Formats: sequence, structure tokens, C-alpha cells
Amino acid sequence: MLKQVEILFLVLVLLVAGCKYVAPEHRQQAKLRTDVAGNWVCATMLGSAVQRNTARLQGDLPPYTELIFMPDSGKVVAINGQVEILHLSYTIQGSKVIVPDFYAAGSANLMLENDSVLVFNDEVTGQEWRYAKVSSAMVNTEGQVHEAFPTMMNKSLLAGDYVVLNASAPYAVTLRPNGYIFGSPTYTRYAICYGGDCANFSDDDLLYLSNGRQGEYYGWRKSGDTLTIYRLSEVHEQDEMTSYKFDKPLLVMKRK
Repeated sequence: MLKQVEILFLVLVLLVAGCKYVAPEHRQQAKLRTDVAGNWVCATMLGSAVQRNTARLQGDLPPYTELIFMPDSGKVVAINGQVEILHLSYTIQGSKVIVPDFYAAGSANLMLENDSVLVFNDEVTGQEWRYAKVSSAMVNTEGQVHEAFPTMMNKSLLAGDYVVLNASAPYAVTLRPNGYIFGSPTYTRYAICYGGDCANFSDDDLLYLSNGRQGEYYGWRKSGDTLTIYRLSEVHEQDEMTSYKFDKPLLVMKRK
């Protein structure tokens, strides 16, 4: 199992960074770049999502899903899933990236393993989080913060070409990594829930479908080449917030 996880991580690094793999024995610390400017996504979390075929990783959440180091500024934008965005300072000492206010426990040292991999060892939990540098092609330039993690999550889990089977006449639809939907008569955008308030709605996977003006949350589940998107029904429990469970299928989609 360990070998499979190592292979999966390597594949993800090659995917997001577009780099050539260099065996550890051939790495030279003296040649590590100290310019970390750019987007770094949590490859450990993406690897878990791919392995488990789910975005529900409540027990495996990194302190930040993405780190965006701003060029020549000493500032890093730290994105905490779909919860908050922080603007922090950092300094570099050799292959060490020091972020004083990285998390609740205080300062953190992130180690540059090579030009494309940044490692954070959480001394509190004992968890190792590996961040991979992302090609600029994967960065979504819409909005004030140009992040890449949602695109990578979409690409890893749902993006692709499908045929909608439960329509009166089956039709083709495409879920793009950037969150756009093509071919659907009803929806134009989708977004996977992987944190924030939406994660409290259900213990299962959710996504948001919209037509550009309004939208709703739905459930989703994959089985082989089939993606099923479910309507949600409310569950009311005394003294508890309203939660939702999967209801009837809205769309049954088979990957082409």
C-alpha cells in the first residue's frame, strides 16, 4: 500500500508541476531554487481524494490547501480550503521557507525538497503535508485570488466528457477542470464542496450547480465510469442544524 501511495504522489507531482522526476540521489541542495513564487497545491490531499474517490477528507485536511507565494514581496497567500484566505509573511534561508504565523501553534518551517515540492511536517499532529508547484496553465485567473486547487480537485475527481443517460434523449456533456459545464441545457458551472460551510450540510460529497444566475447544492457519487448527481432532501433533528441526505438522482452520467 505504501508503494502505491508513493507512486500516486509522484504521478500527481508530474501532473501539477509538469516537471521531470529526479531521483533523490541525484538532487543537489546547492542547486535548489530560492525563488518560490507561484501556486503550490497540497498534493497530499489531492492524492487522498484520488485514492478514495471522494472530496470528503474530514480527517485528512491540511492547514492550507494552497499556498501562493507572491513574487519579490515576502508575502504568501494561504488558502484554508473553502473557509478563509490569509495574507502572511515569509523568509527563505537556503532550502527552508519560514512562515512565522503559519498556523495556531505558531511559526512553521517548510522545506524545499526540489524546485517543485515543498514539505511541511506538522509537529503537532505528526502529519507530513507535501505541496506541489502548479503550472500557470492550471491557475484560474477569475476573481481577486488566482488559485489552482479547485481546478486540480475538479481535474482529479470529476472533469471529463460524459453522456447523460437518464434524459428522454441521452446527450453529451463536458465538465471542464475550470468549473464550466458545456452541453447542459440547464447548468453552466459546477464547484466541488471540500470544506467550509457546505461541508456541514451532509456527510456525503456535495457540489454546487448553477446557471450563472442561481444555483443549488446536490450530492454526487462515482461508481466506475458512472457519476450520479442526486437531489437533496432536508433532515430536521431537534436542537441540531438542518442537514441533507441524498434523494432521487438528478443526473446519471457515464464517462465517454
